[in-house]
Amino acid sequence: MRYLLLLLLIVPGFCPAQIKCKLNIELCGMSPREIQIVDATVDYRYHGIYLPFESDTLSYTLESREPRMYQIVFYTTNPHCWYFVPVMSENASLSIQIRPDKTYTIKGGKLNDEYQAYLKAGKDKVGLEKYTYKYDWFEDKMDEVYYYTVIWELQRCQLYKEQPDNACHDAYRQLAAVFPTHAYTQLGRMLLDGFGTIHPGGRYIDVEAPDLDGKPVRLSSLIRGKLALVDLWASWCSPCRAKSKLMLPIYEQYKDKGFTVVGIAREFKDTRALRKAVALDGYPWTQLVELDDKQKIWTKYMLGNAGGGLFLIDPHGTIIAINPTPEQVLEAVREHCR
Repeated sequence: MRYLLLLLLIVPGFCPAQIKCKLNIELCGMSPREIQIVDATVDYRYHGIYLPFESDTLSYTLESREPRMYQIVFYTTNPHCWYFVPVMSENASLSIQIRPDKTYTIKGGKLNDEYQAYLKAGKDKVGLEKYTYKYDWFEDKMDEVYYYTVIWELQRCQLYKEQPDNACHDAYRQLAAVFPTHAYTQLGRMLLDGFGTIHPGGRYIDVEAPDLDGKPVRLSSLIRGKLALVDLWASWCSPCRAKSKLMLPIYEQYKDKGFTVVGIAREFKDTRALRKAVALDGYPWTQLVELDDKQKIWTKYMLGNAGGGLFLIDPHGTIIAINPTPEQVLEAVREHCR
């Protein structure tokens, strides 16, 4: 059985759990080996806690600092299907029944009742209204359920490279004022900052991450005053590695003429696969590590759950291009490096 740390907090530092939500889960006619409980705002492939499922029912107490949306995730072989069931953490005992046709019922919690009513109201919405009806539906409900739907919209816009509309901006500002310390407030700010600056002509976002020796390093200390290619990649992302290797001859030719490359690798649990990839591919530049998404660098750089991306940054900190070709990098090198 796999057991991973449940990431209950997005904000740094320890905070005691204020919410204890009893989940009484019944799977009707399905027997997965395990079920996963994961924060709905993070990548379920790499986060969450896995619980063995040994009978038709399972009880688990979900603890969180504040009400937040989670997902119950599991896979069955009969039928061959993934199941994703949203559940809001709240101080309540919830009875959750999940059926093979992917329908489910959740009883026992006010916030969960509200969220299910919201989903039901939008069932027949189509087009743009599918994403905008929330603003009328939650008109006088400035609560955590509404906050999650706004964060979900920001993450959807990030995924599809769309700018959030004014209504989404306004809703976030109002909710951030009501919940200044909520994890969604920091996450929403990261997302909006990314929309505002991570594009050609915008300014790169400075981040700090450990190097392969575990020493914290600020990105700015490595690229200040240089033409820089910031390579966000992962050992498990073959397309990322293929793009990175194309930059090797450019780096070798111009590394002493004002051009540099910095790698930031998105890894999980440990750096063993990363170290093997660096040795195999022969990257000579500095590598920093985004381990278990602790620094939210992928969120800050508008990458969501993607494997990675390349960011070409001029000596003044302006983004010249995103995912540039080697030819575009060479053109920038000839302009900025003498």
